[in-house]
Amino acid sequence: MEIIKKLKCIPMNPDEVQAFVSTFYMVSDQIRLVLPDLCVAVMKLLAEELDRNPAASDELRPSAKAIILYVAMIPYRFPSQISTQILHLSTIFE
Repeated sequence: MEIIKKLKCIPMNPDEVQAFVSTFYMVSDQIRLVLPDLCVAVMKLLAEELDRNPAASDELRPSAKAIILYVAMIPYRFPSQISTQILHLSTIFE
């Protein structure tokens, strides 16, 4: 997770979402192509970590929320299969 935070490709904190959305137009096309897969992969990592360590829920939930908000707010349409996976994974954190 630290690498994802350092790369600053997707927000990992709900407070960062608006800033990431505002600068989305500056994201290169190469990043945009992998962004849907990256979001799903990070959501899966968060879900696996939650499964291994339920006590970390308070730490993991904000990161999942940030990704979900970001996906909903950016002016980029994810493939429906990816959107479905993210939506399904989001239910784990509710």
